[in-house]
Amino acid sequence: MTAETRYEKRQEGRAMKISAIGLLGGGLWFINGAANPVAGLIMIVAAGILFLLFGSMTVRVDHEVLQFHLGRGLLRKRIPLTNLRSWQPIESHWLHGYGIRRYAGGWMYRVSGQQAVELHLLNGGQLRLGTDEPETLCAVLSAAVPQAKPPVHNP
Repeated sequence: MTAETRYEKRQEGRAMKISAIGLLGGGLWFINGAANPVAGLIMIVAAGILFLLFGSMTVRVDHEVLQFHLGRGLLRKRIPLTNLRSWQPIESHWLHGYGIRRYAGGWMYRVSGQQAVELHLLNGGQLRLGTDEPETLCAVLSAAVPQAKPPVHNP
């Protein structure tokens, strides 16, 4: 963390890593046991891509921007704090999936667990960021964005 960073948390993508290990095992089985090396190779490459892109997610808040990146940083997003309207901690069922997903209100970025912070943007958009520290992230955002409205609570 730098002197200007208010918050930085890296969440390991356990669910994504378990999926990658399953693909790797399946790929090895296809190469060795099922006599289908092409399918096995495709599965092994997919496991590597899954691990590199979604093996973790890092969320960082500084004095101007909330930013996050997945895996090694190839997939990243920056949101100026002035674009945030409100946020709230939420629970997201595992059936909603992991990785980058579209949902009815916007986009979800999640690598593990069921907890997330739902961000409401000034332009009407929404994002859900998976985190194992939703209350802490919300508190940091409340301190960093004083002009924002109180968090939205669903009934």
